[in-house]
Amino acid sequence: MKTIGVPAPIAQPGSVGSDTDGEEDLRLAHARLRGEARRAQSAIEEERRKIARELHDEFGQALTGLKFDLAWIGMKLKQSSTPASGGDLLRKVQSMSGAVDALRESVRATAKSLRHAMLDDLGLVPALECLATTFQDRTGAHCAIDVAPELSSIALPSEVSAALFRMAQELLTNVMRHAAASRVQIQLYQDGATVTLEVTDNGKGITSEQMSRPQSFGLRGMQARASLLGGHFDIAGTSGVGTRAWVSLPVSGCLTS
Repeated sequence: MKTIGVPAPIAQPGSVGSDTDGEEDLRLAHARLRGEARRAQSAIEEERRKIARELHDEFGQALTGLKFDLAWIGMKLKQSSTPASGGDLLRKVQSMSGAVDALRESVRATAKSLRHAMLDDLGLVPALECLATTFQDRTGAHCAIDVAPELSSIALPSEVSAALFRMAQELLTNVMRHAAASRVQIQLYQDGATVTLEVTDNGKGITSEQMSRPQSFGLRGMQARASLLGGHFDIAGTSGVGTRAWVSLPVSGCLTS
């Protein structure tokens, strides 16, 4: 028989019931935090995309227009019968034109670092190939890329593509700054419901001491980014042999052809 008016017993601290409820509340709180962090990261990437486009379109076009104006002034100076001071003006125009070229290149590089246009237009694989080529041209180190065939024709979720590309950028920057490597290999492959990006070099080899330094915020940032998407990041090195870093992200149920 059901007793009316008698309240249900309240779980006391330390009891099995309260521990279970507390664990569930903590799990839900962590899930909410991850969701908010993912939305914040998506907003950051979207803002990066907007700024990169504005830099490329607005600033790029303005600088190109300025370059043409300087070329026109230079042509007029060459054609006019001006005093000797005209030569000084022409040299100044040429100097300004060179400065515009340098600034235009800087704007292009900044826009590219903010958001690689190829990532949005063609997808992760072409963007990684371009990244590898740029790295090779800048460092002289051979940089090979190996992509699993099934991933060449698959569009990954945008947040996964952006995360993998950002981490590839960070890892190649680390190789360029610290590894003194002559060979680098980038691999992208799928293992069941996860996609893994792996970067291996034949450089000095990262040590556990280097990984634990306060300055290694780049590594911690990659760990946090991977964790945010439900994946994991790891790195290991052998002195004098090289370093291997890899990140695996889940893509179950969201792969599209």
